[in-house]
Amino acid sequence: DGPSTSARVSTLAGASRYPPATPSKPKSPQQRSGEKVIREILDGGVDGSMLSFQQVLPLLSHFQSRAIRPTAWKAVLEITPELQIPICRYIKVKASVLKTFKKLWMGAVPDQDNAVQDVRSYHKQDENETEVEKDDTARGYMYGKDIVPFTEQDENEMKYTAEKCFQLLGFTSKQNVRRNHWMGDSVWVVFSQPGDETGFLALSAFIQAMYETDTCAIVRYNYSKATQPRLATLIPHIKSDCQFLVMVILPYMDDLRQYTFSSLTQSKKHTPTDEQLSAVDELIDTMNLTQDNEDVHGRPEELLKPKLTFNPYFQRFYQCSLHRAFHPDADLPELNPIIADYIQPNREILNASQLVLDKLRTLFPLQTLAVPKPTTSAQDVFQQPSDEPVDKKARLDLTAAGSSDQTFSLAALATAPVTTIGTVDPVDDFKTLVKRNDMPFSKVAESMNQRILQLIKTSFGGDLHRKALDCLKILRVESVRLSEVSSFNTFLSVLREIVCGNTSNQFWTKLVADKISLICDEECSCSSVTREQSDNFLQENSAAQRDASVPQEESADDLLAMMD
Repeated sequence: DGPSTSARVSTLAGASRYPPATPSKPKSPQQRSGEKVIREILDGGVDGSMLSFQQVLPLLSHFQSRAIRPTAWKAVLEITPELQIPICRYIKVKASVLKTFKKLWMGAVPDQDNAVQDVRSYHKQDENETEVEKDDTARGYMYGKDIVPFTEQDENEMKYTAEKCFQLLGFTSKQNVRRNHWMGDSVWVVFSQPGDETGFLALSAFIQAMYETDTCAIVRYNYSKATQPRLATLIPHIKSDCQFLVMVILPYMDDLRQYTFSSLTQSKKHTPTDEQLSAVDELIDTMNLTQDNEDVHGRPEELLKPKLTFNPYFQRFYQCSLHRAFHPDADLPELNPIIADYIQPNREILNASQLVLDKLRTLFPLQTLAVPKPTTSAQDVFQQPSDEPVDKKARLDLTAAGSSDQTFSLAALATAPVTTIGTVDPVDDFKTLVKRNDMPFSKVAESMNQRILQLIKTSFGGDLHRKALDCLKILRVESVRLSEVSSFNTFLSVLREIVCGNTSNQFWTKLVADKISLICDEECSCSSVTREQSDNFLQENSAAQRDASVPQEESADDLLAMMD
């Protein structure tokens, strides 16, 4: 039929574009002639591949899922109320998930459904455990000691509903939509609806404009009235035979999680040398799977082709399922060598990187640390009776109690776990939260800042000034240790504006006497404040206070007004 013929796979004995895996006998003139004819057909534009038996047999040994024709989601891309383009959306890539076997029973009768049926019943918390119908139950939430009912009708009335839509919100540069912001388990492609010539031209111009300006679109997307609206991005993609939009879900602000980690270069001991950094860069270059590799005909190809790589987890599951179906009582088979190759590094890359790996072992030596064996004392032996289980032994969580003392204390048992910085002992609360490291230091420092301001504001005649200064001192020490100097310097500058010039200037006088100033670059290298600026920070305000008039004595009414 000419070049339009579609040959999916052509298999020839001994014909291959790649070197054979095992030595074979020389090809006969007839074989070489047939190989030449097939190659001319493939080079003429036929959609097919020429593979040897060594390459075809491993491909046929894999299990593949049944191909399903995608279903289009039809909607209208609303650019403006006057400009709307009918579109069709198809799934391009979706995460494949195996069917769970948690609700299947192996002892079911053949030719019947072996699924486990869930039977749920509701009972009262009384002596007889009286059963209650599901229609007579309602969801409730605890508010103190009371239970507040929240029925399904209340939930439906308070739930946000939106109509099906695909509305444009704006445009932004592609650089602003980072890869780590992509969400969801699917990637879609957007085309114009078939047969719509006007929509095809409009969408084509829309794609071309975004492609030339290197921008992407942000849209408001809602699948149906029963779902919640989401944010999505439309990225233009142009190929030689078609053009379309790639759609990916984007997160809301509530979906983002900001984690703060201390600097790896905080200690000079952990700072890598130039030679170590160069060795790691060399390792990345030698083990790059996306670098161009040439086949026997000199055409470039990637070392890792996702389209030809099967999921080893799925393949192992299918292998075990097939073996168990034919051999119910036999042990599971050994891992297929073909599947094992998928979880092993490329041999060529591994051999080429061997010199770099040896260099890394020399530059990053590893030492085995001897773990001291726990010593057992007489107290440990005789403290717990032998007939009592060990798991019933009372645990004293002194760390949660906010105490670093390892001795037994009734006060430590009575103390509740520290979750916030209180006013009784804010310094110890701050140390406990920092040591526990279960929340970012920025949040702990912000809570400490609020506590310091509260102590200054509620101080009666300066009785709480010393406690506030102690809080400020420990905050400064931990900020230097964790290299969080910018937040402390900013807070101290704001604190100076608040307390100076009013009745709280007594606190600033005490702060100057204790020499609590900005963190300079000599104390922490990440600080942008010099030693001279740190010293002048206190001297300027001290001179301003000396030139000011003598403040009048505070009255009780003024102090009570400050507490409001």
